[in-house]
Amino acid sequence: MDEIRQIERELPHFNIKLLPPHLLKSDVGFTVEGENIRYGLSAIKGVSDSSIEKLVKFRGEYDNKIDCFMAAKQAGLNIGIVSALIQAGALDDLGSSRPHLVLQAQAFNLLTDKEKRLVKTLHDEGEQKNILSIIQLLVDKKQIKQTRFETFKKKYMPYRQIFELNTRNEALTNYFYEKNCLGFSYTQNLTTIFKQGNNNFITIKDAFDTKEDNDRVLIIGEIVETPKQSKSRNGNKFFKATVADDTGKVSVLLFDGRFGLFEDCKGKNGGAFPEEGDIVIVKGRLKGTDAIFADEIVKQDCKIYKNMRDLK
Repeated sequence: MDEIRQIERELPHFNIKLLPPHLLKSDVGFTVEGENIRYGLSAIKGVSDSSIEKLVKFRGEYDNKIDCFMAAKQAGLNIGIVSALIQAGALDDLGSSRPHLVLQAQAFNLLTDKEKRLVKTLHDEGEQKNILSIIQLLVDKKQIKQTRFETFKKKYMPYRQIFELNTRNEALTNYFYEKNCLGFSYTQNLTTIFKQGNNNFITIKDAFDTKEDNDRVLIIGEIVETPKQSKSRNGNKFFKATVADDTGKVSVLLFDGRFGLFEDCKGKNGGAFPEEGDIVIVKGRLKGTDAIFADEIVKQDCKIYKNMRDLK
């Protein structure tokens, strides 16, 4: 994932794009497509080597999501692989938002074979295309017994909770879906997402390309190395973190100084400094060609939920 992320950042210098995975356009491995490179299906995180043959059998033309889910089962693909394909965007042609499509796939997977056939019949013959609504319709028609529906709901509700959490900010969810599954995001970047709330956000690259030394900047990025605390030659304590966005990375230094910025930083971050893997907002001044002297480093609640373990 780290290698793919680094290579993807370099490709624009050669006018090459890393195209996203697509169920029909992608091969199992990476392929050349025109002047660009198409992401390989087997490189999606969550798609194991043992599932490649099943994945090849699964590829085909599907008119709707139910046919797709049923074909996946016939090919022997489990719900984890189907969810990974959805999260990576390889099944975007099926419509629905990715969090909602994952929820529908998980709900469909919980049904018995008979119930799946009933859902497919109503889907194909009626106007209702939402799997969850169709299941409720079958309950109302008593084609699925209430006792059976209660059993279904017990297994379904944790997935519903994950869906509701992930739809708080769908753009951010898709960003992390893609980063986690592919190593890079092709539809979103953190700066653009956070700029919707504050137009002053700027990418790391643009900060150093367009601003002068000591200019104030506001960036959003991920801490990509273990931060450390140290002292300067004149004895000033400082906290140092390497922060990266989709355009580059920068050393961020927070000096304690006479304003007590250490305690202020800890107070804004739950009593401790941000750690590796945290998404942080950095406010500060450019220093030289590769550093920001920060006034604030504030960790953001950017967690997405991929499975029930994440709810704990």
